[in-house]
Amino acid sequence: MDKDTLFQIQLRHMYTGVYNDPSEYVNLSDSGCIYGFSEWGRSDYAVISVGWDWVYQPDSRDKRVEIYGFPFSNVLIAGADRFQGEEFEVLKAFVDGLDWRPRVLSTIKDAFN
Repeated sequence: MDKDTLFQIQLRHMYTGVYNDPSEYVNLSDSGCIYGFSEWGRSDYAVISVGWDWVYQPDSRDKRVEIYGFPFSNVLIAGADRFQGEEFEVLKAFVDGLDWRPRVLSTIKDAFN
């Protein structure tokens, strides 16, 4: 698939989870970094899946959720060199265009409350 086609695809949220065990923490502010994952996809005419790990630092000033590492997908980007990291950069830009952070923050709140 080429980059332009990828950026036109509308994915929907499939699943988001946390790697940390919430029972280990007294409250969210004592947890340090929280790590998790999210996967978005579609299956109407072609199964497409894009997933990534994320990290949340509740003690940071802006309390942002960020991609941790590189996204993974079953899509190969035409013209992007996988071994030079170009494909990962395209997927990261695609993920940055999704409205995924509110879903992650909601998952964290549910897990730690």
